[in-house]
Amino acid sequence: LSQYLAKQKGIAGVRISYTLAPQPGADINVTVQDVMDALEFICAKSDELGLDPGVYGFCGGSAGGHLAAVGALKSDARVMVGFAGIYDLEMAAITRNSKDPQRIAYFCDMDEQVLRSVSPVNLIKEGGEAPAALLICGTGDITVEYAQSVMFEEALHAKGAEVELKVYPYYGHNINN
Repeated sequence: LSQYLAKQKGIAGVRISYTLAPQPGADINVTVQDVMDALEFICAKSDELGLDPGVYGFCGGSAGGHLAAVGALKSDARVMVGFAGIYDLEMAAITRNSKDPQRIAYFCDMDEQVLRSVSPVNLIKEGGEAPAALLICGTGDITVEYAQSVMFEEALHAKGAEVELKVYPYYGHNINN
C-alpha cells in the first residue's frame, strides 16, 4: 500500500515498527507509545525526510488498524484508514474471549481501564475534530468481527467526523491483501 500510494499518488509512506506481544516487556501501552514516539521522530526529522509535518495520516490493518486509529485520534492527523481494525478492545471477541496467557498479559490482564484508554472508540474528539476516516472490512472475518468497524463508523459519525465504511460481503480478515 505504501509503495502504491508513493508511485501512484505521490504520498510518502512511513512504516512504523512497534513492540509485539511476544517481546519482553510488551504490553498494549508500550505498543501505543511506540507509535506516538515514531510520529514524534518523523515530525522531528521532517525537513531531512522532505515531509510536511502538518499533513499526515495513519493506515493499518488488523492490530495495525487499531494502532492507526489510536495514533490518528491522539494526534493532529488529517486522515485514518483502517482495514479490519479493532476499535473497542472491551467489546472485541479477540480480547474478551481470549484464553491465551500471552494475549491476556499483553492487554494488562484485561484491565478494563487500560482497554478503555486504548480503544479508539473512546478517543474520538467532539465536534468533528477527528480525522477523516475510511474503514474497510468483510463480513466473513472470523478474526475481528466486522461489527467493530460498523460500531466505530457510527461513533465517528455521531461525533461529527467525516467517515466512510466499506463492508464487503464474505471477505475475510486479510481484506487489505
